[in-house]
Formats: sequence, C-alpha cells, structure tokens
Amino acid sequence: MKKLICLVAFLATLTFAEYELNPESLVRGYISTGKTYAHTLRQPIIQAKAFAKTFFSDSANQSMSLEQSVESKATAYRANTQTINLQKGNQIVARFKASSHIGDFSQDQLPETALNFYPRAYSPTNVEAFASTSVPTGRKPNEIYYAYGIDKVTPTGAGQTIAIVVPAGSETLVNDLHVFSQQFGLPDASIQFIYPQGVPTTHSDSWALETSLDAEWSHAAAPGAKLLMVICNTSAISGLVQGIDAAVAAGAKIISLSWGSVEWSNQMSYDSHLNINGVTIIAATGDSGYGTSWPSVHPHLIAVGGTQLVSSGTSGAVVETAWSHGSGGISKYYSKPIYQNTVQNTFFRTTPDTSLNASGYTIYMGNYQSQKGYINVSGTSAAAPITAGLIARGYATRTLPLPSDLHLNLYTNPTSFYRDITTGSNGVAATVGYDYDTGLGVPVAPAFVNAVSK
Repeated sequence: MKKLICLVAFLATLTFAEYELNPESLVRGYISTGKTYAHTLRQPIIQAKAFAKTFFSDSANQSMSLEQSVESKATAYRANTQTINLQKGNQIVARFKASSHIGDFSQDQLPETALNFYPRAYSPTNVEAFASTSVPTGRKPNEIYYAYGIDKVTPTGAGQTIAIVVPAGSETLVNDLHVFSQQFGLPDASIQFIYPQGVPTTHSDSWALETSLDAEWSHAAAPGAKLLMVICNTSAISGLVQGIDAAVAAGAKIISLSWGSVEWSNQMSYDSHLNINGVTIIAATGDSGYGTSWPSVHPHLIAVGGTQLVSSGTSGAVVETAWSHGSGGISKYYSKPIYQNTVQNTFFRTTPDTSLNASGYTIYMGNYQSQKGYINVSGTSAAAPITAGLIARGYATRTLPLPSDLHLNLYTNPTSFYRDITTGSNGVAATVGYDYDTGLGVPVAPAFVNAVSK
C-alpha cells in the first residue's frame, strides 16, 4: 500500500490523489500529523481520524460526514463498496480505493499494527529435500494407508468433489498428478480448474509446491473423488475467500485449505464465506508449534493438526507422536463452540480438532526451482487434504443430507474412531484426551469413515 501523504496538503491545495486501502483489514496508516484509522470497506462502520476530528459513517451506503463542525468544513463520504472519497466542498481531494492485491503472492505475516498490514496466506509446508529425479524416498500412499487403516476402507470417494483453494497454482499440475498416480498405482485424477480472478501469470515455487502436495495427497486419500482446483490470483485473504465462494458456487461440498494467516481483530468480517450449511471446510492449523491461525481456528472449519509417524513401512506396530511443529492452541477472538464443551475448559475456540501425520511425504513436481522430480515435504498442509479425502469416502455412501456441521459427528463418542496421541509436544505436551497438539487424536479410518457416513 502506498504511503498516505499529508492530509494538510490535500486540504490546502485541493490536489486530487488516489491511494489504496486494504478491504480485508483494520487499516492503519498515517496522514500527516494525524493518524488515519479506516475500518474494512466490507464493514458497516467506517471512520477516519485526522487532526483529532473524526469522519464517520454508521452505514456502508451513507455519506461520511464530520462528527462535529470544524473549521476545515471538509466532508468525506462512501462512494461505493470499493471506494472512499474525501472532499472539501464539492471537490474530491483524495480517493482511497480497495486493493485486491491481484498478482501478489506474498506470504509475509505482519503484525496488525504495521502500516502495510493486510491479512495474507502463508503455506505451512516445509521442503526437506529433492529426493531423486526418478525414485521417491519419502512417505508413500501405502504407508499412510497402513498406518490409519485406509486400506481397509471400501468407498473411494466416487461421486464426491474435493475443492482445493490455493494461491498461484502450478502450471505443471496435470502432469504432476499423472506421474504421481502412475508411480503409486492410482487411477488418473478427474480434475477441473476455476480461476476466480483470472489465470495467474506469475510462477511461485512455494505455492506450486503447495498445489501439487494438496492435489496429489487428496487424490491418494480418495482416488475416486473429483478434484476441483480453485486457483486464486493472490495470497490476500480477500481474494482467497472469493475462491471459497467460487468452490461453493460450483457445487463442492468438501473444501480443503492448506494455508493460513495470523489471527487479526477483524477476521470475523469473513465469517459469511465460511459458515455454509452442508459444506465441510477442512483447514491446516500450521507448522509453527503452539498457537493458532486463521481460518483453521474458525468454529465451522475442521482444524487439522500434525503428528509424526515414528514407524515406517506396511507391517508391524504403528508408533506415532505429536509433531513438534504442529500448530494448535486457543483462539484470540472466537468463543468456544458448543461441540467443545466437554473436551476443554477455556472460553474460546481451540485447535486442532483432529490430526494426521505431517512429516516426510513424497510428492512429484515438474517445476520447482527450475527442476523436476520427487520431493520430500512436511506440513499440516498434507494432513488437511488427506482428511478431506477420508471425509469424501464417508460422504460417498451417506444417504442422509450432509451435516450442517460435521463437528457434531466428530466430537460425539470420539474414542470410537480416533486413536489418542499422548506423547510429544508442540510447545505444550500432549496428554490423554483432547489437547492442543493433536486435538481428539488421529482417525482410525474404517470407523472414522463410517461415522462420517452417518
């Protein structure tokens, strides 16, 4: 966002200038000696302070006016949902427009007090190494199937659509999926693309990696489900929620989000994009240890944390511990939802709800740092799309309408379909029962799928 310049000069010279505001956040900037505070353009209360005077509107569609008469006689008003004009008399002296940050894939997580703060997504995925150009060495689908009993689940997710909303995308994804599927004996994926803000023209290694990870492992988890790739032309939260809207409009009932943002004071302004009856949204909690991220902390979303499989292969005992990088904790803003009343004693929403291995996955990429081959990656970014795949398998045989909120299924008698993880720490030690490391635990796939189907 361009630095806002002197309001004194605006009023003195009546020179017209145009500047960007962030529609998705509580914007903090400076205008000369007076601070400017402008609430999100999506909100009904808008105010701007200068010279200790307050310009305000109590309705999104009404003109702004001075809180009290002042010598400048300046007036400001809301022109529309994307623009605020500041006037002196009948002449516009400044215009503040909403910025959608198209083509910007920054992942910087700035404090809300920063001048150029706006909520944007980061990718909770860590690249461990290029394994080989031809031979995968990380976790393979059959290991994950064995660890969670997915190999004992009959439904494949046929008839279901998993929407993956992600910034930037990957221009090699279709071939990446094909190579991955051929390597591990999976059918080729049925895949469709939507571009809510137009096709991105910038390649981003980190978001391309995220795209391939999400698509390949959701397909591995539910090979019969269709993939709907919603590729957003920005990492700004304001653009990503447009992607969620597009997925819902296309009919998706399962949406996977492997990105997050720091919580911020105005995050509830996006609730309408997430509170959708009959649509299950799964979100990764992050890879920063103890703490929360948005949107996984939203009460309507299934928040998926991380574990680490200590054992390997497809035989013997499965040994698993909390992943040290897996995020989970207490929300700063969301109240405790009713489904958590019996598992935690804070007054706020806590995460995660469920967890799954987040360490050492194999993916294939055709263009990462100008190379192609198999990569070993870790992150709750993998746990979320696999959980989405398990839910797709359950919904595939469900005869009743889809639940308005799947949490009610998951938190009802969870010991019958979750395996409790009681060792390890993300900064807070795992314990018996619900905790901030792994939530309710990891799914026992046959019982989990059965519970979701009912």
